[in-house]
Amino acid sequence: MNKFVLLFVITLIIPTQKTHAQKKSMQGWIIGQNDDSLKVTFRVPYYILRQEVSISSIQSGIVYYINKNQKQILKPMFAKSIAIITERNILTLYSKEIEETKELSLKTKKRKVFVERIIEGKINLYYYYTKRITGGGTDMSTTTVTSYILEKDNKTKVIVFNYLNDKSVIKANFTDCSVLIKKIDEKEIKHRDIEEIVHFYNENCH
Repeated sequence: MNKFVLLFVITLIIPTQKTHAQKKSMQGWIIGQNDDSLKVTFRVPYYILRQEVSISSIQSGIVYYINKNQKQILKPMFAKSIAIITERNILTLYSKEIEETKELSLKTKKRKVFVERIIEGKINLYYYYTKRITGGGTDMSTTTVTSYILEKDNKTKVIVFNYLNDKSVIKANFTDCSVLIKKIDEKEIKHRDIEEIVHFYNENCH
């Protein structure tokens, strides 16, 4: 099935924690392109106090073992998804293709990354994280920029635009739902609230 993938780059910036994620062994599965699965042990960057996987650290690849002596690195292009068993739940990350942009500063024109799905429906929404260095000298620090990937069936297209772009840029991607467009025009839904827009589309647009 063809896919329409849209990446929203937003200006939500979260300061990086001073404590680094520690590597932790976690059981899980690699799901292949044909939905075949392989049970493995992942080496996962993990924040102990927060009990959270550092997803931004494994978007480009993750270390895994089939047995203790077989260390391998899985790149997103070789899997459909991965599932990691954490203390809280099973974290599933999906392999999605994104396109190089000035905002993201990717090394290649197109590449696949592991991303977390936050909304599932007629439109799927994923988080994507990038690192950005701000300041200089002794004031230099690293921040995490949160972006969105919007995925829609039946078309294959990749568009990247900045979160601060005007309403017309946002609306251009939801022209098949006049009710939603009207709500954005009348400011019932803010054009910068991508999650609310996707929720409304999935529940009310056909």
